[in-house]
Amino acid sequence: WETLNAIAAIALQGGDLERAIHLYSAVIERKRDHGEAYYKRANARNGLGRWEAALVDYDQAIELNPKFANAFCNRGAVLERLARWDEALTSYERAIALNPEDFLACYNRGSVLKELKRFEDALASYERAIALKVNYPEAYINRGNVLRELRRYEAAVASFEAAVALAPAGSLLHLAYFGRGLALSDLTRYEEAVASYDEAIKLDPVD
Repeated sequence: WETLNAIAAIALQGGDLERAIHLYSAVIERKRDHGEAYYKRANARNGLGRWEAALVDYDQAIELNPKFANAFCNRGAVLERLARWDEALTSYERAIALNPEDFLACYNRGSVLKELKRFEDALASYERAIALKVNYPEAYINRGNVLRELRRYEAAVASFEAAVALAPAGSLLHLAYFGRGLALSDLTRYEEAVASYDEAIKLDPVD
């Protein structure tokens, strides 16, 4: 099974997800207590949008290793896709309890809390994510969105401006400028808002 496992890992890393699923299934047939194989097959299924099948595999990986932080994190992402917000939150919180330095679990937990309209908790989760990874523009954009929900408009502008400074040209920079424009409009700073919207339009003229 070790050779099959090595070939499966190459297929997964190379993006050949169907082949990876086939190979990891063969590994599991030979070694049913191989939690990593269930986890990797779940990742391949996740990549193909097979959420329910991925969830079954993540659950099996966790059953075999209850301290598998990455499995809890990726399980949370699948539950998000299925709009099962409370279960996703529980999964992310378990991942963070096992690995408090897990940036992605903190960031994703913020997104779930935002969906649940628990904006103060979402803000705290995004703040933690930013503390763990200061150069991730998506975290600043989403923090800005939460700050707008909390009517902390000056702080929202600052968060979007941090995203503008970090984001590469493209869709993320577009979102940063657009969010900044919204927050400036909230503050009735309309000329600055228009200038920010203009920058967003340059990056994505369709909007």
